[in-house]
Amino acid sequence: VGINRWHHLGGMAIGAMVCLWLFSGLLSMDHGRWFSRSDPTIEQRQRFMGGMLVPEDIGVPLGDAMRHVQLSAPVKEILLSKVGGASYYVFRSYSEQQVVMSADSVQAPASEFALDTLAEATKLVISAQQLDRSEIPQRDLYYYSTIHNPRPLSGLRIILDDPEQTWVHIDMNTGRLMELMDSSGRVYRWLFHGLHSWDVPFFLEYDRQRRMVLLGLCGAGFLFSLSGVYLGIARLVTRGRRSPWLSGSARNCIEPRRQKPLV
Repeated sequence: VGINRWHHLGGMAIGAMVCLWLFSGLLSMDHGRWFSRSDPTIEQRQRFMGGMLVPEDIGVPLGDAMRHVQLSAPVKEILLSKVGGASYYVFRSYSEQQVVMSADSVQAPASEFALDTLAEATKLVISAQQLDRSEIPQRDLYYYSTIHNPRPLSGLRIILDDPEQTWVHIDMNTGRLMELMDSSGRVYRWLFHGLHSWDVPFFLEYDRQRRMVLLGLCGAGFLFSLSGVYLGIARLVTRGRRSPWLSGSARNCIEPRRQKPLV
């Protein structure tokens, strides 16, 4: 009676969660059939860059560019980026400072890519009117970073007036095209990431607590499954003892044979 009671209570408590996980898990295999994918294709990235980055795009030697770099700590990383047909150096120091400098000609360095530069490059991907462009806040619900999906938080969002209502997300530090999220992709964000990995407002701020809760629910589901297996075996054994239709060999598989006394 006791384990039956806990099994039914557990079924009512986590049954809905199991159904949600099954539904959202099926969506992970959608691959763009029902909902659009937000990850840019290779062709879209190349159009945003204005073509592949080749050695001929570098007009300023690295040594000449570094003479104009003024950082409070030594440079630890140098990136080459191409946005809208123009190439850039990105210098990063050990103190997490950054300088963006044109690799085409010597120009005044900046801490990040200019908004106009990124907006013009976006037109090479989707030639639609840009309704709005703004820096993405730290606690945004559509562009965020987690342990299982890390991404830079220095993002720019450009909202387009196209039939798909696309939002373009760009990393302002590197000039990299991150996402092309249309209305279908925003729905998918909640149906999959919201239901499956719990990327919801509260847990986006407390990632460690979210993982602990998810791990606890997985453990509860495992115990619920074990209780079901136990109850199933117990019922088979009980029916086997009561059923007169079982043959002797079948009965022996369920109930151990009793040893005859030696005397």
